Amino acid sequence: MELSEQLRAYLAQPNPDLLEASLLVARHAQPSLVTARYTGCVNAWAIDLAERLDGLKDERAKLKRINDFIFRELGFSGNHEDYYDPRNNMINHVIERRKGIPITMAVLYITLAQRVGLQVEGASFPGHFLVKMNLDEGLVVLDPFNKGVSLGEDDLKTLLEYNNLDSDTKMLSASLRTATLEETILRMLRNLKAVYIKDRQQEAALETLNLMLSINPELVEERRERGLLLRDMGCNHTALLDLNSYMERSKKEDRIAEIRPLVVELLRNTPPLH
Repeated sequence: MELSEQLRAYLAQPNPDLLEASLLVARHAQPSLVTARYTGCVNAWAIDLAERLDGLKDERAKLKRINDFIFRELGFSGNHEDYYDPRNNMINHVIERRKGIPITMAVLYITLAQRVGLQVEGASFPGHFLVKMNLDEGLVVLDPFNKGVSLGEDDLKTLLEYNNLDSDTKMLSASLRTATLEETILRMLRNLKAVYIKDRQQEAALETLNLMLSINPELVEERRERGLLLRDMGCNHTALLDLNSYMERSKKEDRIAEIRPLVVELLRNTPPLH
């Protein structure tokens, strides 16, 4: 079974595991990856962590202990120095190197927290994936990329403004909604694709887009990106399929206006298939 089929089938299972799904993404770059090695490692950490939480009743105290365990004892940190290293998007490398980007650091944090019984969830915050947990006194939002620091409302509004977004209450609430597993995996793949495009690794970028569209064929912007990438790679017939599909599905008139002349040019320069 191809990786795309494996990942799609796994995501469709009841209660799929975030770490397992993330390791399947990592196999995109390393087909021979043995995922059990990393699940075993994280499960062993979870057992150690459970012992450190034994006897603690206060959930804030538990989160503090989790922070100490991940960032002080295990030595994990955000990779501020080489943010665009593609390994930061692959959870096996994050586990081995003890560094990653917001989303992969969040995957580790969520996995360990949930393994020890805390209802920690991912928040698909624009530009910076976060984790959150509902406590009796309200919502706590943590940033695993920055050693699990707790973010207040002003911090979150500053993050929104940094990404050129409105920081009103409605936008803030929408930005903190719980990320589904599929959304988390697609965001991880989106990050990886962006790194490949930045490094001009066209084939790797194309494989990543193929994987994303196999998970969710309704991704409109990714279909446009794949069409443009296929055009750049000289695959005109398949590029036309994606770009025509994009124009049919997209609601962005400005983007459609950009794509239309490219489609006309491709039609003019592409001989018909026989």
